[in-house]
Formats: sequence, C-alpha cells, structure tokens
Amino acid sequence: MKIRRVLSSFLVSMSLVAAVPMMTGCEEVADALQGASDGETASALKQALQIGVSTAVEKLSTDGYMAEVATKIGLPEGAVTAFEVYNSLASTDAGKSIVSAVGLGDNLQENLVTAFNNAATDAAPESAKILADEVTGLTIQDAKDILFGADNAATVKLETDTRSDLMAAFHPTITESMQNVGVGEVNAVTLWSKFAKGNNALYDALNSTAGKTALQLASISGKIPASTMNKISSVQPVDSDISDYVTGRALDGLFTKIAEKELGIRTNVAERTNDLLRRVFGQLDK
Repeated sequence: MKIRRVLSSFLVSMSLVAAVPMMTGCEEVADALQGASDGETASALKQALQIGVSTAVEKLSTDGYMAEVATKIGLPEGAVTAFEVYNSLASTDAGKSIVSAVGLGDNLQENLVTAFNNAATDAAPESAKILADEVTGLTIQDAKDILFGADNAATVKLETDTRSDLMAAFHPTITESMQNVGVGEVNAVTLWSKFAKGNNALYDALNSTAGKTALQLASISGKIPASTMNKISSVQPVDSDISDYVTGRALDGLFTKIAEKELGIRTNVAERTNDLLRRVFGQLDK
C-alpha cells in the first residue's frame, strides 16, 4: 500500500509539472521559440527601412546620382534611339541633307544626362521627410514573412505600398530642381525642351516625302547603314514635359540604395546598431 501511495503521489507531481507550460500560455512559448514577437519584428523592419532611407538620402545628396551605375539616370529609350539615328545620319553625306535642320547636336545627349542627374541630386535631401513619413505609416502585418524573405523584402514592401503616393509627393520637388539645376546656366527643363523640339523635327524630316525618298535611295546604295534604317520607325514625337520620368528614376535610385542598406543589416552584425535590430535580425544568422 505504501508503494502504491508513493507511486500515486509521483504521478500526480509529474502531471502538475507537465501542465506548467500550458499554464504559462501558448503565446509565450511560441515567442520564446521564435525569438521575437510580430510587433518587435515589424518595428525592427521599420527601423531598418528608416536607416536605409537616411543612408540613401545622405549618399545620393553627397556623391550624386551619377556616382554609381545603379543609380545613374539615363535617357528614355526613345530619346536614346533618336540620338542614335541622328548621329548616324549626320555622319554620312546622304543623311546630312535630311537632318541639317534638326538641332540635336552640341553635346545635347550628354548634357541631358548630366542635367537629369544633377536635378535628382539636388532634390534628394527633400525626399528624406517624404520617405520617412511613408515608413512611419507603413503597416507590416506579414512581418515574419518579410524578415525571412528575400534580401530586399522590406524595401519591396515599402515600394509596393507607397510608390504612387511617393510619385505624387516627390514630383513637385523634382520639377523645382529641374527648373533650377542643369548644366552650367542651362536648366534641365530648357535642355529637354530643346531635345523635344529637335526630336520632333527629326520625326517630321524622316517622314516627309523628300525624307522618305532620300532614305530609300541611300538605303539602296548602301550609303546609310541597315541598322540605322531599322531604327528610323522607332523615332516618335515626344512631349516637352519629362518630369514624371525623372521623378520615377530618382525614386528608383533611392530604393536601390535603401535595398543595399537592408541587405547590410540582414547580413552584417555590425550594421545592427541597437538591441532590437540585433534581436530580430539575429534570427537570420541561425
């Protein structure tokens, strides 16, 4: 009987011990296993984006958009094609007569690229508050999926949720910079207006009766390269306002630099500058 009572007491004790984890609550156990709560993870992701924004703005404001291939703003594809056609025709006797009145020379292509990048660089400091406000208002419900997702998952989330709002908010700043900054004393707006006028003049010249006849004869004689002839149909009229394009490309550069900083925080312990970042992103080291 004594043995039975001892055994019974032992079994009761074991059942109480087994019940302790349930009494502490399943959520606390889950948090202990996961290493950070959803709220902590969301906060850490926002902090990483805030750091990314400040780093991106400082870098682009100091070094400029042209400093790196990843952020450099090039011309729209249609503009590049127009310059290729113009330069090719202007280099041949047969083509000179067609483009003689088209004003796309005088280093206009290079100056446009420089002007766009200078304007974006000038506008970069103003983007800090705009982007910071968007990060603050960002709702991250799927925090764990983002944390354990791609190396730029948080940046992609920010861009997906805020791109249209950022375009609207950043557009006036870019427009103002384009009116104030360019190359030398010529601003970006004036340079693009010159291109638009020249591009549309090129389009008219290529599609005029005289132009088509001259192109056909030159093509038959081989005086104009076939590669140039193949691009002529791609030359189309353009609008004199290019601010939407520059705004979009300026945002592309900002998001590129934010993503770089996110990658650094994910992979480099030294870039996790506080306990929350170390606690949350440290899970990625396991």
